[in-house]
Amino acid sequence: MRIIAGTARGRPIQGPKGEGIRPTSDRVRESLFNIIGPWLEGRVLDLYAGTGALGLEALSRGATRAVFADSGREAQGLIEKNLTALGFEQHTELLKMDAARALDLCERRADAFDFIFADPPYDAQAATWLVERLATSKVLAAGGTLIIESDKREPAPNDARLPQVDERKFGDTRIRLYRRA
Repeated sequence: MRIIAGTARGRPIQGPKGEGIRPTSDRVRESLFNIIGPWLEGRVLDLYAGTGALGLEALSRGATRAVFADSGREAQGLIEKNLTALGFEQHTELLKMDAARALDLCERRADAFDFIFADPPYDAQAATWLVERLATSKVLAAGGTLIIESDKREPAPNDARLPQVDERKFGDTRIRLYRRA
């Protein structure tokens, strides 16, 4: 695994040792960032962060701040190691908690993000919950984009308050983008 573009282009990042974490592949990450734009500005929330690859890629491409959230100890260790290796610690925060608690905390602090990446375990069927939750929350900023990676068989959430604007398939993976008006 490596950072694909930006200031940390080509630098390796550590991946998981076991099967508990399923990192977003380089190919899917590259395609995703081609869709949302090669350079990012603003704040990023990486839910179910795993290795932190999505948030790290966003920082490399110009995001001003990234908050990572994951409840798994292996994931937390990987994120900390990768942040240190790339020198991104001062622009980041690691929330050692699950996605629901992380969103609650961000809401209480009035944090708002321009991009929210969510890569839950495929068997979690979390896409509908995430869209419904973020449709009524100010955690996703006005004009912000929610990007959900899921199993290709997971049904697409449909919420007029947070409409889907794009969808791509990569093997068993489906990427859906939702944008707040």
